[in-house]
Amino acid sequence: MTTRRCVPLAFASVTAMFALAAQANADPNTDTKYLQALDKMGVWYDTPANAISMGHGVCAGLASDIPVSKILRAATSSGYTYGQAGSILGVATGAYCPQYYDKEMAQQKQIVADAGG
Repeated sequence: MTTRRCVPLAFASVTAMFALAAQANADPNTDTKYLQALDKMGVWYDTPANAISMGHGVCAGLASDIPVSKILRAATSSGYTYGQAGSILGVATGAYCPQYYDKEMAQQKQIVADAGG
């Protein structure tokens, strides 16, 4: 089975503007674990570098108080399913910015509750 790996341009654009400074301190072991988790969850991307940038962008967005709902919308409007978008958020937060994990999870739970789920 071939996995489609393409970071949609719109989501990449939203996250890339936040990711540049974070990548300067990138840890290759963390990056490897992050990519392995995305692969295991079936989240596609075009290159490892773009996927890593996307993860750092998620964290930079959370650090800038961008609501999780906006990050999810950017991902889903770029072709990711809601489940994949949630996986990206969870994996990126766990790998690159665990200090935001509780905040991110609380916002995702509220989004689900508001949707009647």
